[in-house]
Amino acid sequence: MRASGAGKGADCMAAPERSRYRARARAATATSAPEHRERRAFCAQVARCRRRRDTESRQRAFAPCASTRKPALLRSRPSPPASPRNLRYERGCGWRMTRLSILGFGLIGGSVALALRRALPELHVTAIDLEPSLEKARARGIADELVDFRDTRAVERAFATCTVALLAAPVTVIRDRVPFAVRRAPVITDCGSTKRAIIASARNEPRAARFVPGHPMAGGPEGGIEHARADLFENRPWILCPEGADEDAVVTVKRLIRAVGARPVVMSAAAHDRAVARTSHVPQLLASALSVLVDRAGALEAAGPAFERATLGAGGSVSMWGDIFETNADEIARALAELFAELAPVKQELENASGAEHARALLEHARRLRRG
Repeated sequence: MRASGAGKGADCMAAPERSRYRARARAATATSAPEHRERRAFCAQVARCRRRRDTESRQRAFAPCASTRKPALLRSRPSPPASPRNLRYERGCGWRMTRLSILGFGLIGGSVALALRRALPELHVTAIDLEPSLEKARARGIADELVDFRDTRAVERAFATCTVALLAAPVTVIRDRVPFAVRRAPVITDCGSTKRAIIASARNEPRAARFVPGHPMAGGPEGGIEHARADLFENRPWILCPEGADEDAVVTVKRLIRAVGARPVVMSAAAHDRAVARTSHVPQLLASALSVLVDRAGALEAAGPAFERATLGAGGSVSMWGDIFETNADEIARALAELFAELAPVKQELENASGAEHARALLEHARRLRRG
């Protein structure tokens, strides 16, 4: 290998030193192993010098550019905030995750921990929850450290020393605790099922830009750490609402999402709440209402696969779903009104015994949607 000339201003060795290393490198093939290693070290040093020279050349080439948007090599990036030693900042990639603190160690939080343990074996996971959930986490051996939710100092320490804080508790718990987390953790995200109330709670915090709101579109009929599994998020969308968040914080959260096997999908908080009212919240009400209707009619003995599929998620956690209905009430009410309006002509037609054209049209439309 031949080093670049001194006149180019990028070589990091003086000419006599360069000549001496060249001589040693030429003789290395016929000498001992230590000298061969020295030759390899020299070659690596020369390669680093050349890469540095090439980078500087590209930067000089971009320097005269007068466009309004700076080239990527010159664009300023946010400096990492004051942080503990365990945090590592990679230029262009955000924080490298070494420690994850999860508040709410149930189905979602536990599944995130399992998936990340598979992708990042050296990751340190801290579980923050109430004692009954921590006992189950201890039994499964998912977390490296267990912190009682009621121990404020321990929770503060867990947030202050992590790379990312993930809030996977019920919506109102996240809403109440997100300011506390934003004041302490380098990067914060959440898994709340509604977004506007949570974002509003963090909006006035000085470090609100470190918060990247999120919602994984995954779950199961039963909650709790005992049902957590590593493949829960495989190929599932994970919605992000990053308005106003720092670029490096968003990059870090997207890397977390991809590490668990999910796909980041970006939308506004308003669009998220409007969408999930129709794809998640109203379906929960419909499944539960159908279950109650069948029970009241004494018709359960006649239930088949269609009923089982339609009511699979019925009767969700009252506390969790109560929070969702409270914080997304307006969009759920609109979605219900749209549903009733869609079914009203069917009801009217059947009551009048005037045929079933509206019902047939509704089924045909749905069939076309399924076929794509």
